[in-house]
Amino acid sequence: MEGVWGPFTDSLEPALWRFRVSHLGGQQYGYILEGRPKSSTSNQVYRAVLSGVGYAKGDEKHGDGTFTIDLDAARALDPVAHAKDSGTVTVEHDLPPTVTSEIAPLPRTITVSLLPSNSAEHLDILSIAREDQTGALVVDGLVDIDASKQTALESATVKSEWNALGEGHADVTLSGGDIATVISPVTIVECWDNQFKQSYYKDSAGIYATEGDSAACAFEDAAVLN
Repeated sequence: MEGVWGPFTDSLEPALWRFRVSHLGGQQYGYILEGRPKSSTSNQVYRAVLSGVGYAKGDEKHGDGTFTIDLDAARALDPVAHAKDSGTVTVEHDLPPTVTSEIAPLPRTITVSLLPSNSAEHLDILSIAREDQTGALVVDGLVDIDASKQTALESATVKSEWNALGEGHADVTLSGGDIATVISPVTIVECWDNQFKQSYYKDSAGIYATEGDSAACAFEDAAVLN
């Protein structure tokens, strides 16, 4: 069983779009947003820009699922709007099955994978929001930390965690790329208070002076992710 909405378009867009939903069995459904050039009349040239899987209301997995955005396909369909985009973005979400208020329900876990096709860069992101109002964010990948974005790529990891008051701790590790071997890896620790003001800072390379007292940190480290 499949439902199709479209084709539809904006007068200034170069592509026509349609949205398809397919029943995969039980309460599981797949969905695809796909486009084709307005200049074409063939359904064979539709390209999927967003595709994913989710679950219907009433299923215990409602709120869970995954979807992928194909930025190369988006750029092919609209080279102007997506001139700098490439690769794929994949999102996996583990969300509560029902929404009972305007406030986003908890707990929530979201993972994002950014994989450009025009460079060796990549990023994996994990976001956790717990029922007790605590949370964590982990970012790990290969990126150019230089503002020019014209130098070698560094391995970078950022782990941060905060409590229900907003107090938090972040650990950063940088290595490779343009970081000198004698100081690699560079580690950075930063903590903040419930007003989101820095309460402690220290880095292993002496980039900035150490400030505050480590005893002010809400966490000894930012590695508690369960």
